[in-house]
Amino acid sequence: MDNSVGVTGGPPRSGRGKRLPPATKAYIVAASLLLCIANLMLPIENGFPPFRVAGAPVRLPMVTAGLLAALLALRSPQKLARLFQRPFAAGQCVLIGLFLAESFLQGLGALGALSAAGMFTTFVLNYVLILDIFEKGGRAIFTKTLCIIASCAALVGIYEFISGEKLAVYAQLNELYWLSRNLPGGARGTTFDMRVTGTLGNPIVYATAMMLVLPFIADLRSHVLRFVMLVLVLFAAWSTLSLTTILLCGVFLAGHLVIGRAKVLRRSFVAALAAVSVVAIVGTSAIFTNEMASRWVSRFSEEQQMGESSGVTTRLSLVLSTFSASLEEGGLLSIVFGRGVLSSRELGLKLSAVLETVDNVYMSVLYENGVIGIVIYLAFWLWLLRRTSALALSSYHWYAVLCLLLAGMSFVTYVFYTINFVAVASIAVMSEQLRESRHVDRVRSAAQCATGQRVGAAREKGLPSNRPRPL
Repeated sequence: MDNSVGVTGGPPRSGRGKRLPPATKAYIVAASLLLCIANLMLPIENGFPPFRVAGAPVRLPMVTAGLLAALLALRSPQKLARLFQRPFAAGQCVLIGLFLAESFLQGLGALGALSAAGMFTTFVLNYVLILDIFEKGGRAIFTKTLCIIASCAALVGIYEFISGEKLAVYAQLNELYWLSRNLPGGARGTTFDMRVTGTLGNPIVYATAMMLVLPFIADLRSHVLRFVMLVLVLFAAWSTLSLTTILLCGVFLAGHLVIGRAKVLRRSFVAALAAVSVVAIVGTSAIFTNEMASRWVSRFSEEQQMGESSGVTTRLSLVLSTFSASLEEGGLLSIVFGRGVLSSRELGLKLSAVLETVDNVYMSVLYENGVIGIVIYLAFWLWLLRRTSALALSSYHWYAVLCLLLAGMSFVTYVFYTINFVAVASIAVMSEQLRESRHVDRVRSAAQCATGQRVGAAREKGLPSNRPRPL
């Protein structure tokens, strides 16, 4: 049975060891830059103004991915159609189609169509475009580009941490965001203003995006570059004071223990990950007068003081309240098919006037799309983990997907372009890794068949077989 994320047969096309045509290389570099900048350098959901098309808001990542997909369609419509048929892309189309159908059923067709367009861009177009880059031999270029842009985004967060103020452009966008919500920036507590929001305008989203870049940094071939970028990205993530950072660091460290038992893989990467994480928690007294540690102490102190008005306690309360509302409000139709797109935001405002969300992707899907929606949503992602489970012993990208699913317990992940772009890129990498492993298996199988034939002929002639040792 095909055990890929939609990767068909053929030799691996990682791009290593062959020279790309100048035009192809130029396209790969340009497309990689556009996609990475649009998703990692701007607070798309937190202040960056959308374009207006027929009165409907269209986000920059939608425009970027749409233009690149149109170019691919003009250049090679057959290839575009083939990439859309990959199981991951096709599965996402089914899931999005279900959510869209439920929106029309509830009389929210326009809102549902806009939400579906965002999800289609994030999970389908990005996946197709990244795979197209990989098939052109640009995986190494894309990886380097993503790591460079992520490091630039990390530098913005580090500057914010050291100086205590945002860069002018991000400060203006942040102010616009809070004004649009009619809330002051510090409404959630005293440490909220101290939390670094970086390029994405939200500490938890920024921290998650930084953490999801780690598998790509691990793929870099230069030890020096890998270490420098690892330090930048991890420090930026820890400076957000997001508790999700602790969870995701734990996942990657656990992943390394699993990978290390099967194969020694980049010891410098995990050593730096553990060292920088510990330093970030304990404090950086030699450089920043223990500022990091003092902020984390204030963060935990506020968590206790705010009690039911902030943090983990609030999220647990929201989960319980949303679960009860999902099974009690409305009739059978609402329980089965949900209450429509954005309805969980209205519920979030009722439960917490500050959060404007239920802060949990699974509860959001359950409330908006009903029991059938959450069952299919969970089934799809569990299917993906199971289908790629062989890579859990060799690839950090598998743990990036696991991190995305765990982060969904802290906020509504599927509405954010940024973090899902990086996660989808990891899924595309896993597709190529599985393709390469199957190609190697086919070569080995063919070699073993040829060896078996030679062994049989040698035995008939009474000659030694020279059978290779088992792998």
